[in-house]
Amino acid sequence: MAQRWATGCQVLGITHERIPVATPNKSASQFPSPDSAKAHLYQSNPSTSLAPPYQPPPNVPASLVNLGYGITGTLYNNAVLSMVMWHEGEWTFQVWDGTPTQDRQQAMKLVAYLHTHLLPETYGVLGENLAGDGNHTTAEWVYGTTEFSVFNYHSGVQAAAMAVSMRVYPSGKIKP
Repeated sequence: MAQRWATGCQVLGITHERIPVATPNKSASQFPSPDSAKAHLYQSNPSTSLAPPYQPPPNVPASLVNLGYGITGTLYNNAVLSMVMWHEGEWTFQVWDGTPTQDRQQAMKLVAYLHTHLLPETYGVLGENLAGDGNHTTAEWVYGTTEFSVFNYHSGVQAAAMAVSMRVYPSGKIKP
């Protein structure tokens, strides 16, 4: 039976991947317009006490870092903050709260995964907090007037995998 399931998934172009139970969460919020949904993306990062969400932190030394696959990020580092930030398409990514080396290594894992797995083709943000009890990660993106959100307590790559899996919408399109 498992082989028939795998074959059926392959024929339909469906990716089947086991994700730990009770870890990921997903939700969707409606907004009056696509612009208001997009504006909300940049107001919902939990690191708001450090800098405006998904914006470079002010007055923090920065250096460019190679994240692999042709992607260059910016490492922000001082006594209070370590964060790697980069952009791919219309998406903005941040990894923070580890050491500079940990932040860069985690960013490289995300870049490697996203090299072969495509996120929804729209505006989005993904933030990964390297907390002591797991890598708390939120991915949010806008499709029309809807903001979709997934959260994972343990893995940025698993949160990205959930976002990647949500590529076809009720309209049947993958782009707004």
